[in-house]
Amino acid sequence: MSFLVNRYSLSLVSLLLLGGAVCGYVKTGGVATIEENSVGLVTSLDGSHSKKLLQPGTHLATPFWQAIKVIPVTEATHTSGVLKAQTREGLPVSVILTVSYTRVKDADALAAAIKETGSNPLSQSLDSALAQSFANFGKGTTSLSYVPVEAFQLETAEALKAHLSADAKLKALAVQVETVAIKQSWLTPELQVPIDAARQADQIFRGLAQEAQKKACEGNPNCN
Repeated sequence: MSFLVNRYSLSLVSLLLLGGAVCGYVKTGGVATIEENSVGLVTSLDGSHSKKLLQPGTHLATPFWQAIKVIPVTEATHTSGVLKAQTREGLPVSVILTVSYTRVKDADALAAAIKETGSNPLSQSLDSALAQSFANFGKGTTSLSYVPVEAFQLETAEALKAHLSADAKLKALAVQVETVAIKQSWLTPELQVPIDAARQADQIFRGLAQEAQKKACEGNPNCN
């Protein structure tokens, strides 16, 4: 009887160990289901990586030696924090950017990017790269570039896209910039005050004009 109990206990322990090992293998990335618009990079404990990216589907790596890193390569959007720069005139400017990007489908570039970011999320590394890049970009621009007029901001956004596309830090993150938009901008107070005043005056004028038209249309058969 004692022999049967010991044998049963041994079998139970073996099953528990096996279950734990399988669970650990799955949790450490040994098994991965790669969704559409993503790729898989196989990394090894010695720091090496696969030269070929895994395509969508379920994949297995060598137990406890390799792991599969699933990386989305579809277009994504990132909104930066407040980025600051000094313009050509030496005046301060601050912006918030909305940047859409894709990840480069290259095993070496993605492996290098993973080492570059370490345990930091990509968004944190993007903010750091964007902050440095915008500081450099701002030196070649004037304060007029950031006045909230659509034509000015579109032109500045296009120039900024070209600048970010060539940025070494963004390339090191295996990021390819697709579009850039200036979500919000702030100039030095001496410039910002008259801009804000002009905006407020425009809003007041529009409001008065709409109210006047509304009153003029009361009982007027020519109004739609």
